[in-house]
Amino acid sequence: MARPPRSKLAYLIAALTILLSIHASQATKSCWSKLSKLLPAPSEGEHHYVWLDNLWKWRRDQAATGYDGRIYSEPSLAWTRTSYVQPQIHVYDRYLYNGTWTVDWYLNDLVTRYGGIDSVLLWPTYTNIGIDDRNQFDYYRAVPGGLSALSSVTAEFHKRGVRVLWGYNPWDQATRDEGPHWDVLARLLKDTGGDGFNGDTMPDIPEEFWQAGLNQSFLIAAEPEGGGYPCPNSSWEKASWTPLGWGYFGKKSPDNMTQLYDFAPGVDKMKWLDPKGRHLTHVCDRWAKDRTAAIQLAFFNGEGYEPWENIWGIYNALTDRDAELLRRSAAILRWAGQRNFTHDFDAWIPHAPEATRSSLGIFASCFVKGGDALWLFVNKVGGSTQEIKWM
Repeated sequence: MARPPRSKLAYLIAALTILLSIHASQATKSCWSKLSKLLPAPSEGEHHYVWLDNLWKWRRDQAATGYDGRIYSEPSLAWTRTSYVQPQIHVYDRYLYNGTWTVDWYLNDLVTRYGGIDSVLLWPTYTNIGIDDRNQFDYYRAVPGGLSALSSVTAEFHKRGVRVLWGYNPWDQATRDEGPHWDVLARLLKDTGGDGFNGDTMPDIPEEFWQAGLNQSFLIAAEPEGGGYPCPNSSWEKASWTPLGWGYFGKKSPDNMTQLYDFAPGVDKMKWLDPKGRHLTHVCDRWAKDRTAAIQLAFFNGEGYEPWENIWGIYNALTDRDAELLRRSAAILRWAGQRNFTHDFDAWIPHAPEATRSSLGIFASCFVKGGDALWLFVNKVGGSTQEIKWM
């Protein structure tokens, strides 16, 4: 049956909806793009104990605005604390689908090149959405084999110990309407066995998404692209149901694409906010040709990395050196995560003065659990190593 044509009023409402959505998105994104998401390293000459005391005070002050960390009491979402490596992949990537679904082929390639992954972000929508009235969820239904095949693909990932997230597009406002996005997303994730979603362009996650999972008796992990960092003078309450996030931690370089990083690694505000460091950020720098600084920053914070290579069909592969750096750092983090060093710890001491030598480009992060301590080092200079005399 042919679809009846839209009225002029319907087109006008759709156009106004898009304009309002773009305006709101631009206002929020302006805050997001300018927001400092890292607590800076100690300045030259600053006593470490003074700097650390200020970090503790910052945590107390920000937590008092509404943060309660309720999501970390849910055992079904404990996996988020150790999901260190998470690439985004398009469902049309030839390594994942080449006439048939080839999950093992895709995963085996990543194991060979950089040691494997802990979760994956599936993306079927942009750049295709908008060519007709199909909404973003229709694009999941449209994959070869439909939702039944997507359920099987998810099960194959799970068999290899890999969690599955969907890409969610909040700007999908003028296509086929099937109700509140959060309800549809929660229902489809439950139907296919998915584990969570990444909120494209979203600085944080509204509570309706968390509630939708509760209504389905199926808790889902939310990961805002903006990381979950609130605008100044706003509450950190939304961090209470946001266990994951992306981190764009660098400053824009002259090419307006890649990022420039501080010499001394900063401390992720979202991880520091939680006294047990249970939040995990995936540091993302998709266009970088040298990913060393981003991987080092993730390692220093005991966090994750987003090795995004197929970027809307443009292939920016990890170099062999970056792939090996990711393999080694992720192997250490996985070992540490299994032993609750990088999360659920007793104490975290970034820039630990006993071993940090900023003038040499050596920075130490110390995680304490029980009577043991894990020391993570990054060398920002490279070249020959020098003996560190402990103070």
